Amino acid sequence: MNGYHPAVTSGFIPLAVAFVLTGLVVLLGRGRAQVLAATSTGMALLVSALLVLGAPPWPPLAATQKLIYLLAGGIVLGVVLGGGGSRRAALWVAALWLLAAGLWLAWPQVERGELTRLAPLALWFPVTWMLLWRVDQAGAGDLRGVVMLLALALGLAGVAFVGGSLVLAQLAGASAAALGGFALWNWPRPRLHFGATGILAMGTALAAIAALLLLLTAVSPWALLVLVPIFFLDTPSGGLPGSRGPWAAALTPVWLALLAAVPIIAAVLLTQYLAPAQSLYYR
Repeated sequence: MNGYHPAVTSGFIPLAVAFVLTGLVVLLGRGRAQVLAATSTGMALLVSALLVLGAPPWPPLAATQKLIYLLAGGIVLGVVLGGGGSRRAALWVAALWLLAAGLWLAWPQVERGELTRLAPLALWFPVTWMLLWRVDQAGAGDLRGVVMLLALALGLAGVAFVGGSLVLAQLAGASAAALGGFALWNWPRPRLHFGATGILAMGTALAAIAALLLLLTAVSPWALLVLVPIFFLDTPSGGLPGSRGPWAAALTPVWLALLAAVPIIAAVLLTQYLAPAQSLYYR
């Protein structure tokens, strides 16, 4: 098998890395170590990003190279705040990190005065922070927040692929695989916390990928907004059969994932419908 095939670098490897690292915490971790287990998702994505993009120079020459540094910074923040800070503090730090990430990624467009490219970021910041807040509200001790982010990653991968960026599609797909590796250890019975560590390590990375889609591709912001309802489907999924009682922890994430397929498919179809004749960015 080709070790650099997208199915390997963006599928098998991040899934395996997240699964192994999470498993080590399950088997060996105690106390505070288990709170940091979600760092495995960010580490797995970082490995995949380095395989896809290569080691970035400093200063980075391309926006996608900046993503690696943003991911590494999110992991460090997740370890620091997830290991000892409060959930509220972590969310505010996530907001500041998102703001800094958006400005850094968009700086070339700022210098060139490309206002049409910058306009969607004015909405990107409050929306992505709200979605991270929803992940936190879904609970640190079950899979709902993980499923929300996994569904978002799959939606971004589909939108990026149809929208003309194979690189961003690979990175979003690797995010989904990494989250899947973490989820396998937490289903049907939750074992580990996702919480602030996962939000800072993985949630902010997905937000950065969404920002790059807005800045570097012809993807319509409306297609990305179609993915927002994913983060509010935990309420209707809680009323479906088996989502209450002894099977709730196992079935609620499954119902949430099935319901999330609707906005994912809708976002991909809308991207295809709104796509211009020639993409602005394809690589």
